[in-house]
Amino acid sequence: MLVIFDLDDTLIDRSASLGPIKLKDALATMIKEGMQISSVDLAYEQLLSLDQTCTSGKNTIQTFCKSYGQPQFQSFGINEYYGNIKVDNIEIPLMPDAIPTIEQLIQHDHKIVLVSHGDFVQQIKKMQKAKLDQSLFSEIHITPKRDKELYYQKVLTKFSLTPDNAVVIGDSIQRDLIPAKNLGIKTIHMRHGRGKHIQYTPQTEPSFSIKSLKEVFDIIDKIK
Repeated sequence: MLVIFDLDDTLIDRSASLGPIKLKDALATMIKEGMQISSVDLAYEQLLSLDQTCTSGKNTIQTFCKSYGQPQFQSFGINEYYGNIKVDNIEIPLMPDAIPTIEQLIQHDHKIVLVSHGDFVQQIKKMQKAKLDQSLFSEIHITPKRDKELYYQKVLTKFSLTPDNAVVIGDSIQRDLIPAKNLGIKTIHMRHGRGKHIQYTPQTEPSFSIKSLKEVFDIIDKIK
């Protein structure tokens, strides 16, 4: 079976490492641009709290600026959040059981592919910092666009597989799983980071939902 993993908050713990740092950078940038904040510490805590339930960093910053009645500063925060990412001095941990799960799947002849959204250089640096060996993957695709469906189809074609012989694992319903569902690929939702609080609808409900990667092998063993 073809097993396609997302990277952030699926194989590496972005929410516990890079996310809070970039929210702090975004807040500092907005204040520098003129946003009026009475308590920086309180504002930062509010950002962290909002980030637990918002759908993205962009949505977190938009909601925060709106709550302060200063939406004109959100573009500065959003640009800082997604830009100027320096991972060299940041510890980026692997998700628990990431390597054992991948190795177990490989031992049972499953093909492992990574399809990640983001900047190519930054995503590769994250993998290196987390000590996630690129050689574990049959293919790695990193796209700056929200076009994962295109890459899922490319990988299926490359390995001459049909959608019922593939599964996609990711934390984002909209970015990772809906594109897979559109192709008829089974989906496993990793409930981590923002994904912990998502409420499913009939249109978004995944094939399976997990809280730990160690659950993946048994699921795939059942559906292969």
